[in-house]
Amino acid sequence: VASERRPHAVKGVAVEPVAEHVDTLREPVGWLPGVELVQAAVGERDAWGAEIRVFGPGARDALLRRVSPLKRESLQRDLEYILNMSCVGTTHPQLPKLCWNIAEEYGLRVDVESRQADVWTWSSLSRSCNFRGCEVLLVDTEGYDAQILRSLIRHCRWDPEA
Repeated sequence: VASERRPHAVKGVAVEPVAEHVDTLREPVGWLPGVELVQAAVGERDAWGAEIRVFGPGARDALLRRVSPLKRESLQRDLEYILNMSCVGTTHPQLPKLCWNIAEEYGLRVDVESRQADVWTWSSLSRSCNFRGCEVLLVDTEGYDAQILRSLIRHCRWDPEA
């Protein structure tokens, strides 16, 4: 949510490693000419083809078709939360409990798949998107807060004007 009413005045970078989420974001990001969309994760070190654990929209839709219409809305809420729990190199720490709850409640098994995604440091992100610093940093880190902040601090030490 932004208070700016002029789409051309909104500046930023949207970073998302999951291809389906990037595809969903393309249209709204297109309304904001000052915002760039990058399919990657942000981390402490650059990595190409890093493993990412993902539960995708196709898997969600398949599970939704397997429950009665009466339970579908409730299951959809639970699965939407899991859609946003992708993690680089590991499974989200809360995922096993959520999967167990879904198995108990609905008799369904939630399978998370391995994919590959690039991981960029803050320096790589700023260089690729040609920006210097930010006024607000909003990052969905999925538990990688410290690594991302170390990457940002290292970048700022290297380039104090950033």
